[in-house]
Amino acid sequence: MKKTLWTFAALSAAVAGANAAQVSVYGTIDLGIGYLYQNNGTKSFKISDSQQTMDRIGLRGTEEIADGITVGFILENGFHSDSGKFADSTRLFNREATLYVQGKFGKLGFGRIGEFRSGNGSWCLYGAAIAPFSTAWGDAIPGHRAVMAGSWGRLDNAVAYKTPTVAGFTGYMQYSGGIDGTATTEENNTKTNRYYSAALSYRNGPLYAIVIGDKYDTKSFGETNVKDPITVSGAVTYETSLGKLFFDAQYFKEARIGRNPIKVDGFDCKTTSGYVDGFGLNAGIKAPVPTGFVYSNIGFMSAKKNGDHDKTLKRYTIALGYQHMLSKRTFAYAGAGYYQDVYASNAGVSDGKSVNVITGIVHSF
Repeated sequence: MKKTLWTFAALSAAVAGANAAQVSVYGTIDLGIGYLYQNNGTKSFKISDSQQTMDRIGLRGTEEIADGITVGFILENGFHSDSGKFADSTRLFNREATLYVQGKFGKLGFGRIGEFRSGNGSWCLYGAAIAPFSTAWGDAIPGHRAVMAGSWGRLDNAVAYKTPTVAGFTGYMQYSGGIDGTATTEENNTKTNRYYSAALSYRNGPLYAIVIGDKYDTKSFGETNVKDPITVSGAVTYETSLGKLFFDAQYFKEARIGRNPIKVDGFDCKTTSGYVDGFGLNAGIKAPVPTGFVYSNIGFMSAKKNGDHDKTLKRYTIALGYQHMLSKRTFAYAGAGYYQDVYASNAGVSDGKSVNVITGIVHSF
């Protein structure tokens, strides 16, 4: 850890000797208080970081190497501001580590990259772009992830490409030959997990729409009963005088559930075990007010256990939030969310219920 800290300090100090127009340090700090109650025995009241925006510090830079051709990089670390600890002790730049080149041909990037459908990093196409609460606020104020499935993380050993925009349409492709570079040195074979994704977006004035398809190619060498999760996700947003309207939907098959059931004895598929088939829907609005923004969101998911469709989960979500602007770089926030899990009648388990209330402050630099 000491070596990691010294490395990051040296990299940050090096920025002082670089052209300020080309290399910069940036970051976000989010600290607040959160209360969580779930009727599975979970109850907490605590100081928490990263409730509305993930804590981060990073370096980014660009250089024009030829007329109309730019090379750039992003190195971003996540941390916990309530304790000062790294978010991932195994990686210095756990949130993103990419090198890219862009020009009239589009943009091509390599490294550790967030999935298109995640809320992570410079290649993210979902998250706050298509839902007012992004993937979530706090521990359990539901965003679109609560009613969707699939992984929501980052990819090691990844390559991504963005096409030029033509008549409002932009295409994207992404591939990882070895999703977790810390777990194995294997790449591009059946001994490791691989990932494929493609997306198409359209923008015309206040209208934005996107469709994303992705597939996990799970390692199969020496394995049995292997699943290859597939999700197809789509979203539409529209800017109006009352605010920005959001709607997104997803079909999933043989996928990991996005958020754990409140009661696993009612539905035993979790984010790390079991697979689900089904669909999710999410809708909301981000409305401007004189002092900031008001957020609201509702969602629904219907999931069945893959291989045993008698085991079902229906989830209903609602969330409300407020962001009060204190300056261009600082804002206070408050939010509350509720969701309810309804299990199959033959499970013999009462509905799961979750309540999360948070407040805090965010500063960006």
